Amino acid sequence: MLPGDWSGISWGNYFVEASNSLLAAQIPDARAMANFLFTARILDFVKNLAYVPFYSNISDIYSYGAKKEFKLLKKKFSEYFVMGLFIIISAFLAINLAGNPALKLLGIETEFIGITLITIMCLSILFDMHASFHASIYTSTNHIPFFWPSIISGALVVILGRWATPYYGLLGIITTRFLVQFSF
Repeated sequence: MLPGDWSGISWGNYFVEASNSLLAAQIPDARAMANFLFTARILDFVKNLAYVPFYSNISDIYSYGAKKEFKLLKKKFSEYFVMGLFIIISAFLAINLAGNPALKLLGIETEFIGITLITIMCLSILFDMHASFHASIYTSTNHIPFFWPSIISGALVVILGRWATPYYGLLGIITTRFLVQFSF
């Protein structure tokens, strides 16, 4: 196992995760940028909540894999994934139905971005959660998972996002990440 491989995976994941915020800083409309960064921060919190059921039980997941109890592993994985999916869908509905009215009621000028962009962002989170759960299970085999896909996807998100931002703005940034994650 080479340390460079793990750091390469970390760099790739960093660029996938941080690229949207870095690219959004290039948008000349300060209000749109602030609304996007606010929405991204809230959805990042939701993503972390969706990961909790799986990662709080990761030792059990690894134990099932080590004992070759694959049916139980699959059952538990499915339960945790469905619970994470429920959290993401609940947040999606709450943000789209009550998010902006609640912010106005509290006197906050920042708004959530539109439903189309939030939908794409939530789908990206879903793909990321699915890949992350599988990578965590694969890591239990002591193999380095997905080195090249991580590096390539991180580079593609930054390069294509940098290209798309001047033409498509937030839609270009969000769609680029979605399409790259969908591809891998």
